[in-house]
Amino acid sequence: MLHGFDFAVTGAPVVIADGLTGKDYVEVAVNLKHFRTVKIASAACHADALLVVSHFRGTWPPVSAAC
Repeated sequence: MLHGFDFAVTGAPVVIADGLTGKDYVEVAVNLKHFRTVKIASAACHADALLVVSHFRGTWPPVSAAC
């Protein structure tokens, strides 16, 4: 039995949205109380759609956001 969210399980590619080194981002102006700009993973920011699949253990759910 296979586990995880890889192509063999989902039939869809897994995209590392902020690049292989984690430095591929777009800076977006938000003008909020504590932040004037935020860095969003470029592949997520430029995507037409975003499907977030999360798996976690424990009492705190993961927090996901998209632009």
